[in-house]
Amino acid sequence: MTVFRFTTIFRVVVFAQCATSFNIAHADASGPDFFKVRSVPYGATVPLRDRPVASTIIATIPADATCIRNEGCQGGLMEGMSLSESEQAKQLVANPRWCKVEYRGLKGWVEGKLLAEGSCVSSSTRDLAPGSKPVTIRGTIKGTESTDYRIKALAGQTLTVLLKARHPQTYFNLIQSGGQEAMFIGSIAGNKAEVIIPTDGDYTLQVYSMRTAARGGSSSNFTISARLHGQSLLAISGNKEALVQDTPFHATAVIKCPPLFHTGFICDAGVIRRGLDGTGTVQIRWPQGKRHILFIGGKARASDTAYPMTSSRKKGISIVTIGKDEIFEIPDALLKGG
Repeated sequence: MTVFRFTTIFRVVVFAQCATSFNIAHADASGPDFFKVRSVPYGATVPLRDRPVASTIIATIPADATCIRNEGCQGGLMEGMSLSESEQAKQLVANPRWCKVEYRGLKGWVEGKLLAEGSCVSSSTRDLAPGSKPVTIRGTIKGTESTDYRIKALAGQTLTVLLKARHPQTYFNLIQSGGQEAMFIGSIAGNKAEVIIPTDGDYTLQVYSMRTAARGGSSSNFTISARLHGQSLLAISGNKEALVQDTPFHATAVIKCPPLFHTGFICDAGVIRRGLDGTGTVQIRWPQGKRHILFIGGKARASDTAYPMTSSRKKGISIVTIGKDEIFEIPDALLKGG
């Protein structure tokens, strides 16, 4: 008999009084859990950038957005500084505040002066047993609320999700814990997902309303049917194949990657081998983030992003292209050894 273990956590973060534009810029290692947009004209948008400078814009955040998850800020005024407003303004120009945030499945950097403390509603942690029948989850969201459900999954499994909602502008995203962006974006791909899991870990289903519905305070009842199925690909035991010291990887390497990520055109990579035939999870790392790619039998099959992925071969190397900007050269020796 299959046994499910359900643990539900419900947390409500209330709106806080906004600080002044100078106070919000103080250097604080933690800061609020969530932000909302401030000081942006209605109808305008906030740039979400790939680095904490005036760099490439990877997406935009609407002017009325809240529930923007804080993942850490840098720069700004140091606590304890006694400066006039004009001196503070000069310091902020010299050392601007930037915050790494997550909004609706996308991650990037936003200027701190455009953010104020906000709130969000998140709830529910559930463990979904592999090979089980679909688990049904029911809930309600209102306005700018979003609800998160975390699912533990293993590499190689397939997660199938179906969302039915009263309001037609209710969607869900699928995000790997610690990932760079959503693996599935409902507002683009619809309300049914079938995703191959690239690496072991926690994955979040984030249910939300689109801006037009959220702004009007609309309420939406929803039902999620979620199922994990398929054979998981377990990592080769460290007793059978040694791990690189102080890492979870069986091997590491420096690989070629696009200049978007590193001026030297190289990235660090490590592999968790799940077979001797080129099956494993490759983790690629650069200063701004990381990417996971699952190989099965030497072929790239899944990644932790919603962007389409293709691959080709050249002299013992798999060339994996994700979206328009990501190109990684994965040598067979990293996957298989030798």
